Amino acid sequence: MMEGDWPSSYLSLREELLNAVRKQDSLFPVILTAFGVLAAFVTNGEVDRMVCRLLCVALIFVAIVFQCKTVQYRDTVYRIAAYLAFAEKEMKLSVSWENELIQFIDERTEYAQNQNARTKVLFWAEKTSRFLKDCSFTIFAIFAFVFLVIESDGLGAGWEGLASSIALLVVGVVLVVYSILLTICVRRDSDRRKLYIELWGKTRKSVVPPYSNPREL
Repeated sequence: MMEGDWPSSYLSLREELLNAVRKQDSLFPVILTAFGVLAAFVTNGEVDRMVCRLLCVALIFVAIVFQCKTVQYRDTVYRIAAYLAFAEKEMKLSVSWENELIQFIDERTEYAQNQNARTKVLFWAEKTSRFLKDCSFTIFAIFAFVFLVIESDGLGAGWEGLASSIALLVVGVVLVVYSILLTICVRRDSDRRKLYIELWGKTRKSVVPPYSNPREL
C-alpha cells in the first residue's frame, strides 16, 4: 500500500505520534547538560553554599517538570497508537501496523524467555536500558538531592543555617518522592495501549456509527 492510499487523517495522527516520541527524546540531552552545570557549581569551592543548595532544589524541580512532560508525551503516544490500532480494524487496511506491533512485542517477550542463556541476557540488558532511560530523571533528582545533603550546614552553622538546611532538605525529600511516583507512572503505562483500544471502541460506538467508507477516518 502506497502512502497516498492511506487516509490523510491516519497519516496526520501517525506524524503526531512520532512527533511526541521525538519531543520525549529531546528532553534527555537537556537534563544531562543541567547535571553537568550542577556538578560544576557544587564542586567549585568559590560558589556560595546557599546558592548551591538552591540550585540543587531548582534542578530537582526541573527534573520533575521534564518527567511530567514525559508522562504527557507517553500518554499521547499510547492514546494515538490505540486509536490507530482501533481504526485499522474498522478501516480493514491491508497493513495493520499498530495491531501487529502489540502482538509482536508480546511474542518477542515470550520467545526470549524460552531461548538460551545468551539470548536471555541480551534481552535482559535491553530491558534494563529501557528501565534506566525511564528512571533517568529520578536518578538525576537523587544525585541532586545527594549534592544538597553534602552542601547542607551542620549543627555548627547556627540555628539559622541549620533551619534553612532542614527546610531545603524537606523540600528535596518531597520532590524526590514525587519524582519516584512519576517514574512508576511511566514504568506502568505500557498496558495503556490495550486499555485505550477498548475505550476508543466504546467511545466510537457511543458517538457515531461504524465507518461506512473504509477510506474515511
